[in-house]
Amino acid sequence: MTRPPQRPQRVIPTIWEVNVDGANVHPVLPQVGQPNKAHCGNWTPDGKYFLFQRRGDKAVDIWAVPDSRNLLFQGKAQPVQLTSGPLDYLSPLPSKDGKHVFAIGVLKRAELVRRDTRSGQFSPFLSGISAGEVEFSRDGQWVTYVSYPENTLWRSRADGSDRLQLTYAPWWVIQPHWSPDGKRIAFTRVMPSQTWRIYIVPVDGGVPEPLLMEQRSQFAPTWAPDGGSIAFSRIFFRESGNTIQVFNLKTGKVSELPGSNELWYPTWSLDGEYLTALSRDQRRLMIYNFASGKWFEAWKGSGISYVNFSRDSKFVYFENQTDRTVHRLSVSDLRSEQVADLKELRRPSMPYWPFWIGLAADDSLLAMRDVETQEIYALDLQP
Repeated sequence: MTRPPQRPQRVIPTIWEVNVDGANVHPVLPQVGQPNKAHCGNWTPDGKYFLFQRRGDKAVDIWAVPDSRNLLFQGKAQPVQLTSGPLDYLSPLPSKDGKHVFAIGVLKRAELVRRDTRSGQFSPFLSGISAGEVEFSRDGQWVTYVSYPENTLWRSRADGSDRLQLTYAPWWVIQPHWSPDGKRIAFTRVMPSQTWRIYIVPVDGGVPEPLLMEQRSQFAPTWAPDGGSIAFSRIFFRESGNTIQVFNLKTGKVSELPGSNELWYPTWSLDGEYLTALSRDQRRLMIYNFASGKWFEAWKGSGISYVNFSRDSKFVYFENQTDRTVHRLSVSDLRSEQVADLKELRRPSMPYWPFWIGLAADDSLLAMRDVETQEIYALDLQP
């Protein structure tokens, strides 16, 4: 499960300027086609340039804009990007002589870790690759995962060999899931300011094919055990209209799962008997029984996320992100127990991808440990 694609509108950060007497309040930066998303600005000592950091689709970079009051640049003060590359550059600070800019360079990296069920300790898994959203194939021989921070889709054998990249930038991939026969992977493609869409790609590579072409957001694909259908979330309106749909891969028809209004993030059990979903506010974990055709509330709390069925479909694992604890719930009697506390685990977070957890082939807990590095860099402004 990932962050909902339809979020309440929020204020886009930008930088404003005001006279010391409180008059002439105005934005420092011109609007250039998209929100500025600017932070941490500083003027150069001579007052000719304003330096700031701006978050783009992939990274945070340092930008400069001339003083619009300078007659030479009046009406032409457009920001110029000063940095690029794999690092995030933060908190630009000009030197006193105005010849250099100092900034913090952040190299994002995570380490995939597995929790030992006996000791409770986390250790590197799959050689500690910088990835998350890991899922094993039904036979346990293969894994698919999403690289961090690139958000590209990969697959490999369970020992990490025979790696193959399946998607490329500018696509961001989340929620990859194996087909029951191990031949395809369904995932959600995320593009900034575009509709979320589900795609399917062969495990040996190829062009990903959309599950369903439409202008509504689709996400959280989950395969039926026979491989003939995919359940997914669909949003009709920003305020309401969340439902769980089932797409028949043979007929191409879409049907709504009964009683799923205002539910999302479905997860199908491997035995096909149950399907879980979350309420819109992520405070209720619901389970659908296909035999009875009815929903029942399995757990109530707050911040429920990343629901996973155990291999035998008898238990449901999930995280309560409010207190960073992981719970295991018995489907038969709805008894739950806390199995892990992740408060002390430093974890990375990305847009559309909050703190992720998953299960290995033996139902042991998988997570990501943040191992980013930070250094101070100097940029020459003059020869």
